[in-house]
Amino acid sequence: MCSRTVYCTNIDKKVSQADLKLFFESICGEVYRLRVLGDCQHSTRIAFVEFVMAESATAALNCSGVVLGSMPLRIKPLKDSACARVHLSVPCGLIFESSRRVADSSVYPRIQIFKVSGTLGL
Repeated sequence: MCSRTVYCTNIDKKVSQADLKLFFESICGEVYRLRVLGDCQHSTRIAFVEFVMAESATAALNCSGVVLGSMPLRIKPLKDSACARVHLSVPCGLIFESSRRVADSSVYPRIQIFKVSGTLGL
């Protein structure tokens, strides 16, 4: 488990990346990396938030249900640290999938999903 990274869903499309970063930094701690994915056709987006400190990620988990914009955020721990490094480093619009389902192309039609098998070597 990547203890410094959380997976955030149900992000209101009106909330900017800067707003999301400010939210997490003001409540949880310094954000090391933030990747927001989604498009304008859907009402919500997803994000991967990597914090500088593991304690900040724990604090972020306690923010699940907090309304940002007009939607309550859903925040979960990211289970696969190799998957987290890939998610945080790919160009916008790409998602890599490990052994579990990360996104569905019918929900995010502009995002390409690539299956990764075996060791990522990261």
